[in-house]
Amino acid sequence: MWAASVEYARSLAPIQHQGTMQALVRGLYYLIGCGIGSVFAGYVIADRGYVFMYRLGGTLMLVWSVIWNILMVAFTPKTPNARVVDHAALQESLLEKEANEVREESHRLI
Repeated sequence: MWAASVEYARSLAPIQHQGTMQALVRGLYYLIGCGIGSVFAGYVIADRGYVFMYRLGGTLMLVWSVIWNILMVAFTPKTPNARVVDHAALQESLLEKEANEVREESHRLI
């Protein structure tokens, strides 16, 4: 996920600002993800304890994985994969070639 987000940010930025964009992504990740997340977890642990925080973390990851999968299904293009299309075209051409050979063989026998 980290490599994909950095690469996506780099591809969005103009060439002269690619380093800045990567630094921005890294800063946001560490500030929001690690910084604010650690402070939030510290407050929860101080108030409720480690077992509650462990269960809360597991529950949040389960909920996030469901949301992620729903979004992946909703926003994935419905066009067939190019490899699947190529395979289907190849299979169709092979079947056509085989049918032509059978026709030629039957014409020779007649």
